[in-house]
Amino acid sequence: MAQQSKNTPPLIPSKNIEQLHYSYESDNLFDGPPVPPKTDKLCSARIDRLESIMGKVADTMSSVADSVGQLTNQLGRMSLNDQS
Repeated sequence: MAQQSKNTPPLIPSKNIEQLHYSYESDNLFDGPPVPPKTDKLCSARIDRLESIMGKVADTMSSVADSVGQLTNQLGRMSLNDQS
């Protein structure tokens, strides 16, 4: 390793106030660890899964609505029979 002579200052660039402020802001410990960007392929796969789940939910809601409609019709017919 090369040693610095006593007269040579360390090789640290001087910073102005704005640079210090930016450095402090970028080193904020409360931000948590850096999150790597997700690739388009992963995002696309996630979107596909969400669309599949949403389709299943829509099918289930349609089936429930049909069942409620059938029960309402049966209840209406039973009510008419009781009135007769």
